[in-house]
Amino acid sequence: MRKAFLHFLPLVEMDEPGIMPFWTVSCNNSLLYVVRRITQTWFTCWFFLKIRWKNKFVGKLVKDLFMKLFSIADVANFSSVKAHTLRVWENRFTVIKPYRSLGNVRNYTLEEVDYLLKLTLLNKAGIKISRLAAMGNSAIEKAVLSLVHEEDKQCLEINKLIISMYSMDIEEFDQVLDNCQQAWGIDRTIKEIIIPFLEKTELFSCKHCDSVIDFAVTSIRKKLIFGIEKVIPSTKKGISVLLFLTEGDHFDLLLLYFNYLIKSNGIKVMYMGTNISLEKVRSVVQIKQPDYLITCISQKRNTKVREMKDFLHQWPSKLMMLVAGFKEEQIKEQIKNFRFIHYRDLSASLLS
Repeated sequence: MRKAFLHFLPLVEMDEPGIMPFWTVSCNNSLLYVVRRITQTWFTCWFFLKIRWKNKFVGKLVKDLFMKLFSIADVANFSSVKAHTLRVWENRFTVIKPYRSLGNVRNYTLEEVDYLLKLTLLNKAGIKISRLAAMGNSAIEKAVLSLVHEEDKQCLEINKLIISMYSMDIEEFDQVLDNCQQAWGIDRTIKEIIIPFLEKTELFSCKHCDSVIDFAVTSIRKKLIFGIEKVIPSTKKGISVLLFLTEGDHFDLLLLYFNYLIKSNGIKVMYMGTNISLEKVRSVVQIKQPDYLITCISQKRNTKVREMKDFLHQWPSKLMMLVAGFKEEQIKEQIKNFRFIHYRDLSASLLS
């Protein structure tokens, strides 16, 4: 098509006889050749988009390339409503008509995600989706603001965090966290607001490495550190834990939460930080002799497991390493004193 169109370019006569358009001139001059090729490419693109695919293709292409869109799986995670249910709402009640990509895949704008989060919140509060579909936007807003149950209010604050993070509204994000801390205290804010938010957005696993989330991660780190400092130290259980992230790992939200959780359970915590080599860990173990080593390994860094296995062979059997944020079934061989845990099971693993 492109080659055929280039031969189709007309030879337009100029004002002076015998002078042809610049794209038909013999290209001995390199600059003239570059200009000619750019012009030909531009005409080709214009012809292809305008004549063959028309405006619908251009609109979809622009949305796919430049707009922040969310898949139905993202909306399901944010709302804790199954994707099948969202499809039923769309087809049966027409609560929303999502944008379809060039591959006919459902995609949602941030405004549509915000609207669906409000619908799911009200639906969980007891309002049928058939009734919600007949309500206008103003009525839905009033219904959301009239929620009285504490659990519904907490879900509303989590939804606000999601929307303000992806809209990069830093002030709103910080204000929501401050309001939650004022209403429920730092401990409940961490357990009932921040942790569910991190789960819904999958920030614990650092699945989406996007500059949009940087300011949100910074704000959450501040709250976690404040919660850690607020906990009164206690060593009644006689257990000590060494926390660290291996070399190359810098995303420490889960590790900070472990620090807060372990310290809250009256266990002595030694926090080394991120990007720590095993040689440095070895030197600290020799001096402090902790009972547990706890770290997080991403799926992209499963080669670290063998290094840790060799590391553990040099120490007495009482030293136990716990690893979170990794799929246990990916490790074929069993390693002595080496266990994979879900972060929710950390307290039970330490106190068992």
